Amino acid sequence: MGLKRLEYRTTAWDPAMRKFLLRLNSEKPVIWCGDMNVIHGDCDVVNMKAKRNKAPGCCDPERENFGMIVGGQGPITDEQRAKRTLPVGRPGEKGLGFVDVWRLLHPCDGEIGHTFWSYRCQGRLKNLGWRLDYFVVSNRFKSRVVDLIRRNEFWGPSDHIPLVLIAKIGACLGSAAETHQDEKSIETE
Repeated sequence: MGLKRLEYRTTAWDPAMRKFLLRLNSEKPVIWCGDMNVIHGDCDVVNMKAKRNKAPGCCDPERENFGMIVGGQGPITDEQRAKRTLPVGRPGEKGLGFVDVWRLLHPCDGEIGHTFWSYRCQGRLKNLGWRLDYFVVSNRFKSRVVDLIRRNEFWGPSDHIPLVLIAKIGACLGSAAETHQDEKSIETE
């Protein structure tokens, strides 16, 4: 593993994605899902202490950038930056009007949300998981979220498992005048 793409990710890709999401969110509610390749919270990976600022997805700048979008528990302090082994929680300030659906439903409460296990170290058998896959939704959509299901039974060729978002979808999405609502699911892997 290397961090050779960290600078590109944090100075070019992340800002471009934030800009795109904000533009899209100004037009309609957003559901952004997939493999984000970032560990936002310390509780989202086994042994963050050993991985922090050493493994892709676990570096402070990329975690802070993700926290700019979905919010967090505050910035990483100078003391935390100086001592790599200090926990940082979920870095980020208020956010830009989006929410991490898994953390909305499971705020680091012991519910393991891992979606990826490396084949290299038999991660699945040893349960050495990472939470790299996310559903991120506009704040105005979060009241429509019913559930987010991790499909643990589907694993094999991929080192990730699918997630299924269950949400109430209606004709007047995002408006106060909601009418007919049906539960629909959106699945990703």
